[in-house]
Amino acid sequence: MNHFDKKIRQIAKNTPCPTSKEYDEKFNHTLKKIKKQSLSASSRKTSSFSFPKAGIAACGVAAFVLIALPVSAKISDYVKERMEQMSDEEQAQYTAANDTANMTKEHDTEALQYSRELTDDENSRYFALRDKYWNEGLFPEGELTLTDRLEADAAITAPVYETYNREIYLPDRTLTDEELLQMIDFSEKSAYAVSQTAEAQEIIQAQQEFNRNPYPDETDLSEDEVIARAITYFQEMYGVDCSEMEVLCEYWLGFGFGGYGDYQITFKEDDAHSYCVNINSATGILSNLFIVKDGIDYSNPPSVPVKPDEAFLRSNYENARKLMTSAFNSDVTITKAACSYVANENGETETGCVYYFIGLSNNAMYGIQYHIDSDYFGYIYQLSDQGWQQDGTPVPGWQMLELEP
Repeated sequence: MNHFDKKIRQIAKNTPCPTSKEYDEKFNHTLKKIKKQSLSASSRKTSSFSFPKAGIAACGVAAFVLIALPVSAKISDYVKERMEQMSDEEQAQYTAANDTANMTKEHDTEALQYSRELTDDENSRYFALRDKYWNEGLFPEGELTLTDRLEADAAITAPVYETYNREIYLPDRTLTDEELLQMIDFSEKSAYAVSQTAEAQEIIQAQQEFNRNPYPDETDLSEDEVIARAITYFQEMYGVDCSEMEVLCEYWLGFGFGGYGDYQITFKEDDAHSYCVNINSATGILSNLFIVKDGIDYSNPPSVPVKPDEAFLRSNYENARKLMTSAFNSDVTITKAACSYVANENGETETGCVYYFIGLSNNAMYGIQYHIDSDYFGYIYQLSDQGWQQDGTPVPGWQMLELEP
């Protein structure tokens, strides 16, 4: 994993994700019913993959190297066309490469690993190439080599993926752009292939059925109450009146910090402007918020490399502080704050974003993404307090500015 992946993965691993046993049992009942229907229709080999039961919770800054089930993921036209051109044989190959039954039981199958960390240069080029892969259709000329298991003394002269350890072994030299593109392509094709399996489709169907009839607890907020809370958030935080906009309210399962029972409310002003917030259905507390403004999706804004100015980042914290306190009014106070970003060897943040981490007196912690080029706070997400800094020191590759609350 690269520095960026490692930091986010560290946060995620220490993030408590409370779940409701009742909801869990009901979802599993729905899933078993669908599995029974599928198996009665035809007999087939059963495979096992590392994907969540209820979709992917957006983490904002996350660049997890995960092979997960993209139930609600957006996909560009370039990538969609490339994925759909895969033959059945290719899909079967990528599916087998991610089947946990083919892996060592000692291995943590949750995430793809690298045999060494990417250098700062490789890391920055990876980000840039990934953007071009998605947004410009820049694809590799060849494909990453796949093997079941490497010999112990195998010479690694080019990147190769070993199924047994779910690891990409890298040569001890600088990777070329073509090799980085092959690694990106492998992850995309793997995710797509897994999503097309019968197991994945069963889970998608179960989620859709369960979403239509989730049986919220009696104490949960109603849709009208949640929509009213969402309108208040955007009015107080951004001065935007969403009350007359087109609104979509969806019930989400297992969304990060809300456990079972989060609502996602999306207000659409026009094709270039929308406002989305995830709210815990029991408490009404903000879990996640992002905005599409002037056609820019701030949950994944365009990468504009820039070297942050420390003095500006400190003064700009006042704007981040006001944004967060307006969300909670006077109910909580800020107990700690910091500004952080991944820096390359030139001191630049390749994504063009910095992140204000803010801890609150109610023990909640939020990340606020600031896109420097746009001068805009367009993405907010909840974090675990334990993910602040595990041992009191920054993760290598990250710049951390402590701020006065």
